[in-house]
Order: sequence, then structure tokens, then C-alpha cells
Amino acid sequence: MLRVHFDPADLARVRIARSPDPLAETVLSLPALQAGERGGVALAGWRERTRRGLRSTVRPLLELAPGAAGEYVPEAFVHAATGALPDSLDHTWSLPRRQWTADLRATEYLRPGTPRWINALHRGEREWRGLVDRTVREYHAVVSPPTGRSSWRPRRPTARGARRSPSTSVSTGCSARCTPSETPAGTGDLDRRTGTSPATASHHATVLRAAGLLSTGRDGNGVRHTLTPLGRALLAGGSV
Repeated sequence: MLRVHFDPADLARVRIARSPDPLAETVLSLPALQAGERGGVALAGWRERTRRGLRSTVRPLLELAPGAAGEYVPEAFVHAATGALPDSLDHTWSLPRRQWTADLRATEYLRPGTPRWINALHRGEREWRGLVDRTVREYHAVVSPPTGRSSWRPRRPTARGARRSPSTSVSTGCSARCTPSETPAGTGDLDRRTGTSPATASHHATVLRAAGLLSTGRDGNGVRHTLTPLGRALLAGGSV
């Protein structure tokens, strides 16, 4: 598992998006859909339901974001950081040509056997952009519940100072902040071990607790934070 550690200066530059980016979530769910071992039993039900609801027309997306371990997923589709799928797609299609060219070079280098249509997509051919736009919308409608919020939450670290979604905050926050909680600790212990303020340590504990990664119980006049089995499994890099 890739871990990203933040020092206080890094944390000061991090912004939290109001909601997860639906395009990034949708595209990053595709490898997990195809690789049965990813996510263990936690994703088994989601994977089965999604597969039943898909049509063959979404097959190109499985080539765009394959399930094999270490496969490259085009960066152009995972950094829109908007709250609505149409807006994220518009943002992606309007990226400068230099970004698509750079992503094409990375794709060709990291995936030598990439289907030709993906290269054509990066070169801006309208036929393939239209195809991907339609199939992403179709796939998103299947993986999203009626509320419109995606049922899949990707865990993807980003660069320093980046805009981050709440789901990403949980994953990277766990990597960066859970380590001091492998043994039970109070909030005061956490801020001393991690070099953050009490408010920051308390915020991280709240986010991790809401994600089911941390449990908090009373200890006299204070509280004690402990990793849950899910939190320990995620920290260890195992299947959860």
C-alpha cells in the first residue's frame, strides 16, 4: 500500500473538497470491479450487484481502467474535483492539449499494449470522446444509488497542497495518522506523537471514526482512541 506522510506544513496546505469527485470515483472503481481480490469481502456485494446491472456497452471502460495490479489509469480522469459528473466530464474534455499529450506519453510508457482507441482518445478524436462520455455516464448510473452519490469510495493519495475529497482524506489520513494509534492513545497523545495541534488531532480522529477505522471510548475524564479491525487491516495494507 502506498503511504503518504504529512508534516504540519503539508497539512496547512491541504484543502478538503465539499464532496467526492464523481468522475474520479467512477473511473477508479473500474479496477476494483474487475479484480476480485481487491477489497476482500467488503466489496464482494457491491461487485456482484454492479456486474449484474452492466451492459456490454461499457466494455471500453474496462480497457480504459483495467483491473490488473499496477495498471496505469489515465490521470486525465481523476483530478476534476467537482461535485457533479457532467461538470467533471466537461472539465476533463477541456483540459489543455499538453496535459492530454503528457498523459498519452505516460500511458504508452506504462501500458505498452494499450488499445489503439485509447491513444486516439488522448489525441482528441471526437468519436472516442463521445463513446467514453456516454459509457461513463451509463456506468455511473449503475454504480450510484438513487441519491446520486457514488457507492464506491476510492482511496487515492494526491500531491502536496492538492484539493482532496473526503474519501481521500480518510485514506491518506489513516496512512499518515493511524500509526500512532496502533496502541490506544488519547487525543493529547496523538497530537504530541504527530506534531499537530490538539484541534487537528481531534479532527483526524473524528474523520477516521466516521469511516469505521477508529473507535473512541471514555477513559476517566478523557477519551481513548483505538484502531478498529478494519483500521488495522488498512494500515497493514491487507484486504479489507
